[in-house]
Amino acid sequence: MDGPAIVVSGRAAADGSLRGIASGEVPVRGTYLAPWLTSANLLGYRAGAVVALRYDPREPQPLRYASALRSRFAGETATAAGYEAWRAATGRTDAGRTHLYALVRMISVLPAETGHEHRVRGGWLPGSAITRVTPPALDD
Repeated sequence: MDGPAIVVSGRAAADGSLRGIASGEVPVRGTYLAPWLTSANLLGYRAGAVVALRYDPREPQPLRYASALRSRFAGETATAAGYEAWRAATGRTDAGRTHLYALVRMISVLPAETGHEHRVRGGWLPGSAITRVTPPALDD
């Protein structure tokens, strides 16, 4: 492939595509995921994927969703589709401006024993974060 991969399929097909991209079997110049594919397992591949969202997963409301999800379904990770359903069910319909977000793996250079542990707690992705990488889109 000569350009970027734009993945808009369902989760199973996206999983196969991202595995191929991450392994180098499918050469691309950038990977863009549809918002409904925002999940730990799909963003966790080293495929350099970015996703367009109208909210920051690190803000209080998305973090409340992630917390509610974990309290009811231990071990489950947050997804954009789950967040949208939760938001609608709780009467929250506001949406912000569109930004591109990417996965950032958190690494700690200081041992926890020194009292400087900097792991992400309570976020959407275990040991990682979804971070804004662009200013708002112009068409919002």
